[in-house]
Amino acid sequence: MVSGQLTFTTNIPITLDPSSGKNTGDNDIAGGSSVSFIKAGDADLVLNTKNSGWMGPTTVNAGRMIVGDSAHTGASWGSAGVGDITVQQGATLGGFGTVNGNNITFESESTWVAGIMPNGQNGQLNSSDTLTLRSGVSLAVTPSSGAYDGPDRMYKIATYRTLNKEGDMTVSVDSTAGLQGFSEVTLLMDPPI
Repeated sequence: MVSGQLTFTTNIPITLDPSSGKNTGDNDIAGGSSVSFIKAGDADLVLNTKNSGWMGPTTVNAGRMIVGDSAHTGASWGSAGVGDITVQQGATLGGFGTVNGNNITFESESTWVAGIMPNGQNGQLNSSDTLTLRSGVSLAVTPSSGAYDGPDRMYKIATYRTLNKEGDMTVSVDSTAGLQGFSEVTLLMDPPI
């Protein structure tokens, strides 16, 4: 009998195509720099573990790929400095965990989800080279419930070496959680836009 988390290591491309609902993965996925990962299908794929062994390219073709829900802020996807990530039109990437990649590209009409917590933790994109935000990208800020501390609370939601921002970005806040003091929260990108 096997218990606990497992690591799935592959040398062939992976396509995950959840067809409905919310699909949560609590096992690690690892692959070399020449192995691709494709998130297909309209349903959510939620990865709640540290998938830092994934080094190949990642493409989110459809639906939402969420790295860490609000109970798993230590979740991660990818290794710093390797593996390009592309989020196609209509698809979503982000969460309360950390997404690491070399070049990260959000195509037009895709969505970046930045989860934030009252204790200062937040989801983050780390691009070791270029973060590209095409015209029409949406940033969906998703706060967990709780009291936010006002003007001193700042969240760094992205790091990159080069920013390629090609047009306007729509920013929305999911205000369904019971939030207190959220109007004073500041979102940061490093270096600043």
